[in-house]
Amino acid sequence: MEIYVLKEGRRIGPFLPFKLRELLEDRTVQPSDPAWIEGMESWSPLSSIEALESWMPPDPSLPPPLPIPAEFKEGAASGDVPGIQARRIHAWLRWLARIVDKMLWFSLLWVIAVNAGWLQLWDYLLLSPLLLIGAAVLWIPVESFLLSRFTTTPGKWLLGIRVTDDLGQPLTYLAAVKRTVLVVCTGAGLGLPALSLLPVLQGTMSWLLYRRTGITLWDRAASSRVVHSPLPPMGLITVAALGGAWFALCTWIFMSIPLPPDAPAEFRQKLEELHQLFDRSQQNNATEAEFRKQSGS
Repeated sequence: MEIYVLKEGRRIGPFLPFKLRELLEDRTVQPSDPAWIEGMESWSPLSSIEALESWMPPDPSLPPPLPIPAEFKEGAASGDVPGIQARRIHAWLRWLARIVDKMLWFSLLWVIAVNAGWLQLWDYLLLSPLLLIGAAVLWIPVESFLLSRFTTTPGKWLLGIRVTDDLGQPLTYLAAVKRTVLVVCTGAGLGLPALSLLPVLQGTMSWLLYRRTGITLWDRAASSRVVHSPLPPMGLITVAALGGAWFALCTWIFMSIPLPPDAPAEFRQKLEELHQLFDRSQQNNATEAEFRKQSGS
């Protein structure tokens, strides 16, 4: 959403909402100044435009907020007031939705690559950083299309999350591209695994920013708003089932599929140790079951 403002008879802008908020806070622009956004028939004071209500600075003539009730004082002292608690829950849900999207997208690419003969089955777990980054880059136009058309992605849909503009409408494709690029480059570590530390560092910084301001860098840049509906029970069950299926698939590959000849020697040794550990665990379980059976008889 872009805003034009009339200042001293001259049109200035367009401004994005967060930039307008900065101009209002340093008094370069006043709430009484006429403004216009797409869809309006005439210029109106900034303070009267409903779509900009959440971006208006607090009115100094209004009384301060009511004191925190006694039952919330302890939580407020630790920063655990209801608003912050909701942000924590929403942040975890958004992270989980992105994990689900990544899992589904990588699985789809893997199935296509294996069936086309481009990759072997084990290559899914031995992908090079360049292939991981490539898969993340390919996801950018896909997520952008889904957000601009449906306001959600499979992972977000399962967890009751939508992404809209400030008016509750779908993002334009370009705004969705801008948002997704920033997510991939500044929040998701370019698709690299957590062991590379880049996703961990970026995720931590994004979480701290979101907890402090209630908005992420990509939502601010794209003027987007994340809307959370009540968590669908079936969606949560589906996410859990997908996670279980993912774990079972990886376990099956580790335990049943022979390593390719060019697999790194260090990885081959660790896999053999894992197999031995698994075999010992199976033997111990079988021995314990036999002992219980004999004891019961």
